[in-house]
Amino acid sequence: FGFGDMDVLEGRKLEAKDEGKYYTMIGNEFAKSVNKKVGDTITILQKKFEVVGVFKTSNFTERGGVLTLLKDYQDLSGRK
Repeated sequence: FGFGDMDVLEGRKLEAKDEGKYYTMIGNEFAKSVNKKVGDTITILQKKFEVVGVFKTSNFTERGGVLTLLKDYQDLSGRK
């Protein structure tokens, strides 16, 4: 999965400088199903993440997904 096949419909892409801020991008199908948009929060592993972007890809499964920075997820999950 990469940003190359992704269209940002709202907001922006995640960037390295976002590390530690607990930002996320959500697929457009996920956004519709949970009624979320840029500026809203979602909870991942009991931590609130702010939605900074809504994206669409050609892959239906990815459109229902959530992206975070790997380092932020590793810190929360205890996995390195």
